[in-house]
Amino acid sequence: MENSLWRELALSAPPVTHIDFKTQSGCPLPLAVLRLDLIHPHLSGNKVFKLLPNLLYARELGIRHLLSFGGVYSNHIHALAYAGMQAGFTTTGIIRGQDLNTATLQDARQWGMQLCATDFAQYRKRHGSEYLAQLQARYPDALIIPEGGANQHAVTGFNDVFRFIETEKYTGLICACGTGTTLAGLINAMPADWQAIGIAVLKAPWMKQEVSRWLDVQGQNKTWQTITDAHLGGYAKVNDEYLGWLADFEKQYALPLDPVYTGKVLYALWQEKIPLAQNKPWLVIHTGGLQGKRGFLR
Repeated sequence: MENSLWRELALSAPPVTHIDFKTQSGCPLPLAVLRLDLIHPHLSGNKVFKLLPNLLYARELGIRHLLSFGGVYSNHIHALAYAGMQAGFTTTGIIRGQDLNTATLQDARQWGMQLCATDFAQYRKRHGSEYLAQLQARYPDALIIPEGGANQHAVTGFNDVFRFIETEKYTGLICACGTGTTLAGLINAMPADWQAIGIAVLKAPWMKQEVSRWLDVQGQNKTWQTITDAHLGGYAKVNDEYLGWLADFEKQYALPLDPVYTGKVLYALWQEKIPLAQNKPWLVIHTGGLQGKRGFLR
């Protein structure tokens, strides 16, 4: 994939879907959803913005091998495998768990990614300097990208997200938070008079601190907050009530959601965990991840 095509994807103008939403108490809540999920079938949502800068950085250094981490239904691993194939990189995925035959990983393998299963105890070392040094020694030709693409290169990739958005129409943005990288990049890029709300999709009392460390000088002066009680028990944790609500929502609004990220954002809005916007609607950022729904169809 040529750099120009990558930039075309990152600078594309995804549509905004408007829905007349109501909370659980019946309160009207008009919403606008920025459909980043429609950017590309395999590089949808926030993945283009997070991966493009990392691939360009690797290319500048003359590195042709990319290595990263993820679970057996990881959107990041899925997108990295495809991007690597298109851009001519060798890719390696360090996978949490022993099942390397999920639909997500079958795609990754088909796109040329080498998969290495590891147990949960070993996987927890993925941020440790000693473990990373050992991994770098094992793969000396690789650029090691953190889980979820959470690094400074990824943060800067969101600079042009609002290029085609009529920003004066919205109060601010709401998006899901896994590592906090996407929220930080969006805060840095959003207009100075906007507000931002991040919905942590895992148990993350540390989320605000994590987002803060990625903010640039402009981002540090903007208004934002995180909601940390809408994760439903942890990362990728769901219950029957939530899944039933999700199915009803998709049927009513014809808007596909993933259960792990954007689904939890809309559910938190429905539960009134998020302040209602005054006068202008929130712009909800659909961060993609729809391929991961296959993990809930087993």
